[in-house]
Amino acid sequence: MQKILIVEDKDSMAQMLKETLEAEGFEAVIAKDGAEGIKRIKDTSLNAVITDLKLPKKDGIEVLKASREENPLIPVIVCSRTNSQPASASRR
Repeated sequence: MQKILIVEDKDSMAQMLKETLEAEGFEAVIAKDGAEGIKRIKDTSLNAVITDLKLPKKDGIEVLKASREENPLIPVIVCSRTNSQPASASRR
């Protein structure tokens, strides 16, 4: 079974990704911040990494760099959420 690491600090998003991947037959593990994600990259045999860009402790770019150092062939998806409302609308 292929193992995918999800590095995401928002519990609801991490759980949604985990459940979706597991429904497709993958094993999914969650790290709640960049530092934990980097530790898991070094300690676990992985087939892919999905990471948020903005994370506590270490950001998604640092997770990407750590993954590339450990195994440059592992695919890494870096995700970022943006607010769909213009800044002026959110201040009303």
